[in-house]
Amino acid sequence: MKNIFLALLILTGTVLFTGCGPTLSGKDDDSFNASKAKMEEKLNATEKTDLEKALRVLHAKAMISKFKGTVEAKDKSIDDMLMGYIDGKTFSGVVAAAEDFLKQDNQDKIIQAKAEIDSLGKERVKLMAQTKVLSQFKLIKMELSKDKFFEDSIPYLDLTFINNTGDEVIGEHMIRYDVLSKSTGKVLAGVGSGGTFNEDGGLKPNETYEMHEVLSTDVREHSAKLWKSAVYPVKDLSTVDLEVKAYPIVITTKKGGKVELPRALEGINKKIQELNIDLKERESRKGKLEEFELTN
Repeated sequence: MKNIFLALLILTGTVLFTGCGPTLSGKDDDSFNASKAKMEEKLNATEKTDLEKALRVLHAKAMISKFKGTVEAKDKSIDDMLMGYIDGKTFSGVVAAAEDFLKQDNQDKIIQAKAEIDSLGKERVKLMAQTKVLSQFKLIKMELSKDKFFEDSIPYLDLTFINNTGDEVIGEHMIRYDVLSKSTGKVLAGVGSGGTFNEDGGLKPNETYEMHEVLSTDVREHSAKLWKSAVYPVKDLSTVDLEVKAYPIVITTKKGGKVELPRALEGINKKIQELNIDLKERESRKGKLEEFELTN
């Protein structure tokens, strides 16, 4: 019994010694510097590093509070708030305050990231629905023909799309086609071509839409030597070192209205991926100073 009492007494004394120690003063800069120097006399190298980390974390807390315009930041400078955070605290108290903030800040960012992922996911569903509608206005035929352009006979690009949307296509429409070199992948031309269907003269389900487009000078010059041996209609565009990517970027359906290619979809997918990586990393954090790195 006597040994147990002695052990408890030693343990209590150790806790009191650790908890009491020198404290920091937040009265003013001179008082702070003097109290910090006194505290560091009792600390080893690792503890000195932890003290510096803790002070920087609490400085960041003050900056965030000031930026958010919180009640505690009203009529106070960042330094005033920092001094308030550390005034009267021992080394262990400063570390605990810093780690409490790290945990709370990390938890706030986890909640924020989850909310953003959820919001982006909903937006992605909407954009995917638009992409699906556009994909149903489907390219079914592509070839090159030769036709008059003023006094010359030159190559034309002929595209045929079919309306598989299940709805009548009316109003505004726009087709994008890019012409590339098959051998190098270089883009030779990028064109948007379209117009407006009259409501009485729209494109009914399963009807086709044909385009007859002049190939640009750059495209014709790129394949100048190959045109001489071309047999029209050219069904295999690789024989003239060309590749064409054609797709609708705007269509308007009678029931669904105007649908545009969601240019933001790729960016949303990338952002969701980045947020998930960040979220996984944050969820592994324990909110300890050892996870915080000092930078100059």
